[in-house]
Amino acid sequence: MVDILQGDNYKIKRIINKPVSSNCYIVCSKSGGVIIDPGSPDITDIELFLSKNCMVPRFIILTHEHCDHSSGVNQLREIYPEIKLICSSGCNKAMADSAYNLSEYFEGYETYAVQCAEYEIRSNKSMSLIDLDFKFIISLGHSVGGMTVFFDNNVFTGDLIIPETKVITTLKGGDKSLAEESRKKVLKECSDNYIILPGHGGIIKKIEL
Repeated sequence: MVDILQGDNYKIKRIINKPVSSNCYIVCSKSGGVIIDPGSPDITDIELFLSKNCMVPRFIILTHEHCDHSSGVNQLREIYPEIKLICSSGCNKAMADSAYNLSEYFEGYETYAVQCAEYEIRSNKSMSLIDLDFKFIISLGHSVGGMTVFFDNNVFTGDLIIPETKVITTLKGGDKSLAEESRKKVLKECSDNYIILPGHGGIIKKIEL
């Protein structure tokens, strides 16, 4: 577990997912928690953090459907029945298909499906969650369900923008031209001081990309 950022009225924790080393982020405020990309089949680390901090998770957000970002959703829903899932419309459909969520192919994951989200993002949208203002931008290319998440000056890019790494577009649902278009669209929304919190690797300021 790694401390990432401390804001005026929030804190962000990073937990490294396993078996693939992707990033799960927990955004915390006095009103609860938002879990972004819980990609470990074993969610013990998430539970330990929530318990230690007396934190009630109220929402899960997926940047896309792949198993290294979504495989903890079903367990979280079982343990926290009031939790609500937010994802794009493309992700909402693809996460129910083990070929699209890749659990059918990746070692270390049991084949699974995630059932429908409580909140489906069909176009760019803003929402207030745990007293923080979030903005969602549909950003396809890496997958059919890509979505970038903004709040404050933080940008959760999933696998669309990973420092020093070209976006992968060869997996099921990938599209190179869409990925390039989405990357430009997302970066246009970011000032130079915005913090990129990617799906893999460390954080970086937009100006450092």
